[in-house]
Amino acid sequence: MTATDRPWTVLVPLKRLDRSKSRLALPPALRRAVAEAMLLDVLAAAAPVARVCLVSAEPARDRYGVPVLPDPGGGLSAAVAHAAARFDGPVAVLSGDLPAARPAELAAALAAAAALDTAVLADAPGSGTTLLTARRGRWLRPAYGPDSHRRHVGAGMADLTGRLALPGLRRDVDTVADLREAARLGIGPASTGLLAAAGHTCVGSPWLAV
Repeated sequence: MTATDRPWTVLVPLKRLDRSKSRLALPPALRRAVAEAMLLDVLAAAAPVARVCLVSAEPARDRYGVPVLPDPGGGLSAAVAHAAARFDGPVAVLSGDLPAARPAELAAALAAAAALDTAVLADAPGSGTTLLTARRGRWLRPAYGPDSHRRHVGAGMADLTGRLALPGLRRDVDTVADLREAARLGIGPASTGLLAAAGHTCVGSPWLAV
């Protein structure tokens, strides 16, 4: 079996939910619930495609039904690099705030990345990063933070952004406007169910209104 034939491991970083999505202008309890629902949708999208692990220091991390790798501290980039180095085969890092992600999109991205040493996919605005890949985990050198896509490309990672149409895989959610755009693309069952249960359906929801 060659490196490109090995099954992928997808790492999904999980921040503390009570501190996540501070820019999402929703009531605090609903904001936390939306963050968790988006995570569940990402895990569901990745599960048919690859082995999935969380990277987290979240106290309730064990309830998500996937292996959890510890976050040793030092920030997101350090946590991801530490987790990825455990794997000799191909590793991808997928953002946990992509409620419109679909298995077919992730499979297409990983197929394109399989022959590349390292690769990056930009978020919808083009400045951030929603997916990083490496054919061997120890090759991954994440550089998250402002303008991370440019820095990843500048470090030599192949850019997947213009090669494939992956709208759901690029639509991360930081604001209500982002959530509305994700809803137009079609959000996953956990996010849809949460908004419906809260009495705020995606169409005409006051939370998703401009």
